[in-house]
Amino acid sequence: MRYLISITLILSSLFSQNEIEGRWHLVGYEDNVMYQFEDNYRYSIYSTDGNFGGLEDAGNSPNPYSIEENIITIDLFFGIIVSYQMNYRCEGQVVEFNIIEDGTTQEVLFREGYNYINNNCEEYGDLNDDGNINIFDVDMLVSYILDNSLYENGDFNQDGTLNVFDVIMLIDMIIN
Repeated sequence: MRYLISITLILSSLFSQNEIEGRWHLVGYEDNVMYQFEDNYRYSIYSTDGNFGGLEDAGNSPNPYSIEENIITIDLFFGIIVSYQMNYRCEGQVVEFNIIEDGTTQEVLFREGYNYINNNCEEYGDLNDDGNINIFDVDMLVSYILDNSLYENGDFNQDGTLNVFDVIMLIDMIIN
């Protein structure tokens, strides 16, 4: 019985990492804007000094939202309804809201209490650190291989060398 409870707690913490519920800072406006997602409402909390209050400081018109799989739909009112694909990174501490049609990032949020600037989060495959994994990263990886240098974000199989196997794994990641 004790093991069952332990396993349940571990699994629930793993799966809860990729949930939007909670308080999130908006990258670029870390000290001014915080969103709190709670009970299918997105509350906007504003600050002038980086100290954010609770929901009582959020105003009276939270935006309703819904989630289906990894798509979040937010009603911004006045007939404006937006949908984004959510891409969680850094063990659920960072989420990108990407435009569904072309995959470009609309905004990036990070959880309250997470240090977005100084962290150990590395995205394998994102060699140019632009937040996207695409053909530009493949080009950089091939250049690193030809220069016989090691760049850890490109070492997909983590064997300590950059080679064609890493390129194949990166291309497979982009395609799938």
